[in-house]
Amino acid sequence: MRAAQDLRVPPGNRLEKLVGDRRGQHSTGWMCDGDCASSGAKEVLTMSSSSTTTEAEQIVPIHPREILMEDFIEGFGITQNKLAVAIGVPPRRINEIVHGKRGITADTAIRLARYFGTSEELWMHLQSSYELRLERRALRDKVAAITPLGAA
Repeated sequence: MRAAQDLRVPPGNRLEKLVGDRRGQHSTGWMCDGDCASSGAKEVLTMSSSSTTTEAEQIVPIHPREILMEDFIEGFGITQNKLAVAIGVPPRRINEIVHGKRGITADTAIRLARYFGTSEELWMHLQSSYELRLERRALRDKVAAITPLGAA
């Protein structure tokens, strides 16, 4: 079982330790699961309070369910049902998130943040980054065909 001060640093190798700046803001960095060099990945996605992100198409998008299940539910030794009861949502909602059948909504993000002592933005960034990466892949050819306004 993890101590309360560990709430801000999920176990596992998906997220780095939160690094605070002098204004108390935090940035969270993704780490590649496994051997990044052999997968051809050149960059690692970084999320920060300044909204600066870099995209590495070689890295498979990680669904927020993996972070929730492996780093929080299993990491803290709780069950999906215990989490659902603690945050006041139907157990089915947590189960559907964990099985990839639903995303993390703002409502769920606020509740998870309160329970785990994280920020709401962490959960929303995980979900929105995942969705954006999927869409970028799906629209890659169509977007490449668009001529930027300044280059016309």
